[in-house]
Amino acid sequence: MSSDPKFNRYEEANKAFHSESILKADDDTLLRHLYGLSNYPVRNEMLHPGLVVRGLTINHVLLQRHIEKLDRRATVLQWIVITLTALAVLVGGVQIWVAFNPPKQESAAQAQSSSASATREQATPK
Repeated sequence: MSSDPKFNRYEEANKAFHSESILKADDDTLLRHLYGLSNYPVRNEMLHPGLVVRGLTINHVLLQRHIEKLDRRATVLQWIVITLTALAVLVGGVQIWVAFNPPKQESAAQAQSSSASATREQATPK
């Protein structure tokens, strides 16, 4: 094996494609493979399209993972919004019910007049 780091990265990327471990590799490894493929000097023009396809494959895998992460975040946010909306509808329903069914309370003037008449009845002798 050569001591050239570009060649080593290129060979590492080749082995990953041949062993089909490219789909299971983490993002940092994929970026290292992409760097190895894109910086390897191509002396034979017949190899160049293969390198492009491999680079596109790695980019596709990275993009797919990124979209999946965004989808998970959007799903969590969606459930938070649905929960808050349900709570808002529930609170609105409670407010409507309270508005149409006010608690039975005597007004302050009625309370004073009824207590005054009760005191007068007790004060009048029979």
